Amino acid sequence: MTESARNNRFSPGELSPRSGVYRIFHATHRSMHDAAMLAGERFPRCRICGNAVRFELLAATRGSASTESQNPSVLIASHETRATYRLRSLLSEMGYSVSFAADAATAREQLQQMSCDAIITPLDLGRSGSGLEIARLAKELNPRPLVLVYTSDPTTDAMREILSTRVDYCALEPLNVREVSSALETLIARRLS
Repeated sequence: MTESARNNRFSPGELSPRSGVYRIFHATHRSMHDAAMLAGERFPRCRICGNAVRFELLAATRGSASTESQNPSVLIASHETRATYRLRSLLSEMGYSVSFAADAATAREQLQQMSCDAIITPLDLGRSGSGLEIARLAKELNPRPLVLVYTSDPTTDAMREILSTRVDYCALEPLNVREVSSALETLIARRLS
């Protein structure tokens, strides 16, 4: 990651990392103003102040990274069901980079090999409580992904376990993919702000 990407200020000649609205700061000849830029375009020089202009991202469009690896990534750890297939499709359409793990062992392996921004898992992934094991593992990672857990059996004990794990969101089955995708979008936006 370049120094300017860490500071969220970009210089002429650098590539725009995301499509969206950028605030433009000139050296002296005019006040700041806003303009839209597409991901992957080079930031231009100013005709008057040359390279003494800077660009700062104000608002990115969803799924707008110049490469898919820069879009928020989600690991769905679940048995393949109609609902999880719809969720995968919807999140991909929304611009998320989505990976899938069909069991707890694969999910653990993927979490340890690559970072993700969020993980979505059922409470029981193959055996009782295995989804919570995945959630606890995710909570130990740095950077820590958001954890969304869903369950079909919200007993008092199950809800206590979910709350003690401090997951970021809990949903009930049957899974409402619009609700989960909306919750994920809100959680990621809060984390980025």
